[in-house]
Amino acid sequence: MLERENKKPCVALDVSKGSSHVQAFTSSGVKVTEVCVIKHTKSGFAKLKEIIQALENTTNRSCAIVFECTGAYSQPLEQYLRSIKRSYYMIPPLLSAKVRKSDIRPTKTDKKDCETIANVYYLKRLKETPYPNNLLLRLKPLCSYYLFLQNRLVELKIKFRQILDIVYPGIDSYFNSDSPAFVEMIMKNPDPNKLKKKSRESTKKHFLKTSYCGEFKANKLVNQMELYFCDAALNIQEEDGFIDILSSLAKRLLLDMEMIASVMDQICLLGMKTEEYKYLVTIPGISKQTASRIASEIGGIKRFPTVGQFIAYIGIDPSVHSSGKMDGKHLSITKKGNQRLRCLLYLVSSGTSKSKKEGNPVRDFILQKKSDGLSPKAAIIAGCNKLARIIYAVCSKREPFAIQ
Repeated sequence: MLERENKKPCVALDVSKGSSHVQAFTSSGVKVTEVCVIKHTKSGFAKLKEIIQALENTTNRSCAIVFECTGAYSQPLEQYLRSIKRSYYMIPPLLSAKVRKSDIRPTKTDKKDCETIANVYYLKRLKETPYPNNLLLRLKPLCSYYLFLQNRLVELKIKFRQILDIVYPGIDSYFNSDSPAFVEMIMKNPDPNKLKKKSRESTKKHFLKTSYCGEFKANKLVNQMELYFCDAALNIQEEDGFIDILSSLAKRLLLDMEMIASVMDQICLLGMKTEEYKYLVTIPGISKQTASRIASEIGGIKRFPTVGQFIAYIGIDPSVHSSGKMDGKHLSITKKGNQRLRCLLYLVSSGTSKSKKEGNPVRDFILQKKSDGLSPKAAIIAGCNKLARIIYAVCSKREPFAIQ
């Protein structure tokens, strides 16, 4: 195999949960050591340090440390390397898979993977992975946790509505079943037969306690409650198990809503301190919360020398399959990139496409694409590409958004 440049000797690691397979190389295919396994412990990392120092003493050159980015599994290794001030190269698993498949007989084993990872280093032009700053080290885990809570909340709401339809059939046509005031009322009054017997004044007091509810709205909600009970077919018995389940789900739902709001507040406070935030919030359709999350996922716009690399990182670059007379145009996007950032851009584009405010280039671009005959979804994807270019422009130039 031909090497692209005069690369350093390297130590390649195939990272897995709690351990890594390690092998040292002087060049592509030239092994210095056999594959060994180290655990992600003090003794394991001490052994890794010995392998690195032995390779450097043998070659009289500094060596590169290369491994795949495997999320939570590679975090302990990253933290250790940063603690001893060693630079490293993190490669995407898709890239190592591509190199592996280029062999005549592609083989994947833990021992073989070390050689594949080393070949990626020797055959591809890679950049050292920059150390994340302290702000991103705090912000990124919060954004990941926020998504976890959001996904859990969706499942919880689905189950809550299912049980609600059994205990309080048809009540969601009278009330917003997602509002905290309604959920709290159900938590305190899971039995509809008991709630029906409560006085108008006691029900009104409950609604007045909520921060957004005034006298007029409280009376309106009480009237809706009375209308519901006038025609509701309440056949559930007091000892029915669904009542206890409904109360438990309502309590869990309220706790998760409060937790999500608290995490989002922390994300916003940290996001405002990023360099990109102050430029992102100037773009039409991007709120403070969304700007904080986008800034976290970008991780510093300086990582991307060109807008094309930024778009490829998001995964909204078009797939290319052309051969002979087939031009390969009008294909779907690759979706090989940062899924969270791609979803954020899609949400912004789909939301801003319905905006009526003037001076929104993304909205105008999406409407233009729809008039050109693109389907609504394809037009929004095109809008994501437009939005990504605007984000790259304002963040890289360090200028707030302005219509030309």
